[in-house]
Amino acid sequence: MLTATLGAMKLTPMLASWATSVPEVDEGEWIYEPKWDGLRALVRIDDDLKVRVLSRRGQALSRPLPELAAMGATIGRSVVLDGEIVALDGDGRPSYDRLAARLYASRPERVARATPVTFVAFDVLQVDGEPLIDQPWWLRRDVLTGLAWPGGAAVATMASDDGDALASATARLGLEGVMCKRRRARYVCGRRTGAWIKVKHPHAGWFDVVGWRPESKSHPQGALVLADEERPAGTATMALSPEHRFVLAQFVERHGAQYGPLIRVPHGAQVRVHYGERSPRGFVRDAIAHEIRPALPGSA
Repeated sequence: MLTATLGAMKLTPMLASWATSVPEVDEGEWIYEPKWDGLRALVRIDDDLKVRVLSRRGQALSRPLPELAAMGATIGRSVVLDGEIVALDGDGRPSYDRLAARLYASRPERVARATPVTFVAFDVLQVDGEPLIDQPWWLRRDVLTGLAWPGGAAVATMASDDGDALASATARLGLEGVMCKRRRARYVCGRRTGAWIKVKHPHAGWFDVVGWRPESKSHPQGALVLADEERPAGTATMALSPEHRFVLAQFVERHGAQYGPLIRVPHGAQVRVHYGERSPRGFVRDAIAHEIRPALPGSA
């Protein structure tokens, strides 16, 4: 779990609920921000302006992301910031694959020149030793935007009063979605509340089922192994009806072949998958299978 410390108090990230559309509520109650697809992080700048970066699971990230050290001298104040670390592709969209390459690079200073990252801050939890988590979002936002930002290495995220317009714009730009936040909400550490709501842009399509991964710690409900036009496309968890689960079980039983921990099946059966995005190699992320259609005669 990602943590930082304010005096004797441990900080954990505030979590968002989910929705399929922006809230329809009284004007002025909500504010809207782009949902950045990267790595959630807390950044702490100490009194000596040293920068410490912690991942969601508490892993220190300052060494693999050396460009973020510039935040200390530029901001010039002790702060604790919540945000997302992103690596952009050639079209200016966040790339999970580029970010992963950065985090595992053996020579981070060299790789940073070719593939820089940006810390996109969306909240401030402390400034000059004063905790802000009990203050409303709008006050924390004023403090956040009042800091001196270093440009490419770190920026404050944008915010909009028009959720529908931002949803349309982020969809056109290929971003992941929109974060909806109540203006008067305090920062609630470690809890999932309705004060923050994330709305992801839907993506869906039919994929071939080429394998079944039985239940395990990493896949407690099991997972379907997918392909798209005979190319690997990742895995999907299941949200199938009982009837469709029965069809799938019959198909796996009749055509499956054990291959290590995986049961392989021939091409033929397909599932309709909703997913968050696709990597440059075509792999789906956050994929859930909602419907199955059996193999056509002669297709398996």
